[in-house]
Amino acid sequence: MEFKDYYAILGVPKNASDKEIKAAFKRLARKYHPDMNPGNREAEEKFKEINEAYQVLTNPEARRRYDSLGPNWQQTARTGGGPGTYTWTYTGPGGGDFGDFSEFFRTVFGDLGMPGMPDLEDILGPRGRRRIRRTSPEYALRISLEEAYTGTVKHVQVNMPDENGRAIAKRLDITVPKGVLSGQRLRVAGAGPGGSDVYFRIEFVPHPQLQVDGRNILYEATVPLTTCVLGGDIEVPSLRGNTIVTVPPGTQCGQTLRLRGLGLPGRAGEADGDELVRVRVAIPTNLTPTQRRLFEQLRDAR
Repeated sequence: MEFKDYYAILGVPKNASDKEIKAAFKRLARKYHPDMNPGNREAEEKFKEINEAYQVLTNPEARRRYDSLGPNWQQTARTGGGPGTYTWTYTGPGGGDFGDFSEFFRTVFGDLGMPGMPDLEDILGPRGRRRIRRTSPEYALRISLEEAYTGTVKHVQVNMPDENGRAIAKRLDITVPKGVLSGQRLRVAGAGPGGSDVYFRIEFVPHPQLQVDGRNILYEATVPLTTCVLGGDIEVPSLRGNTIVTVPPGTQCGQTLRLRGLGLPGRAGEADGDELVRVRVAIPTNLTPTQRRLFEQLRDAR
């Protein structure tokens, strides 16, 4: 069972006052409360942890018990910190149950009775809902490299808070310009709660063959030994379809061939990216007697 460092979770010292604990909780609640992050499971779990720490450190009896725990805290919990059991079923006065709390919490504090997850308005006061209306929601938008190369329009449905803080489903059409990069944000003006903007953070769907480095596209090509030695043409994938690349005679393993302008398009005066083809030499195996003889002749001719 994992020990919970409630002071570290709230980012306060062990001698923090109730005022400091409440201020830290409000600050974190604005960032992680589910009403501010509809559909974000990671934020919801983070808020549950923050709320659990807050409930313990603002309850005098719970905080006294927590501060008394030492390295042998599990033994303390069994004998002196509670009724000697590891399972409780309790519904607190706020209507929540211990499904919002960790096993550590249930073990040490299950007999005290704690409220469940609070509403954002309970935390921020009467102005809490108005703060939601001024918040600009942000969501991840996954697109392919080909869509980033050509631009596209994505039709998405997201859950976002309405003006009363309730999560509602909303359908949006998002214009993705060509040349957008992973991590960049796109703004949909006025589509959020109370007329706020909505932002979408670009994420690239992993490509089965190509990788991204800024605006450049990277590809590893396995090239026959004879082509590396004598030169020749090979076919490689690119964002505009398969492309023929000329391999110069004497190309070495690890050498990079540059296809100019075949990376992601530049934006706002930036240069277009290139496609960089890294050569890997395919060493032949299972040679026929004739092939082996020819390689021996090549070796002996040096």
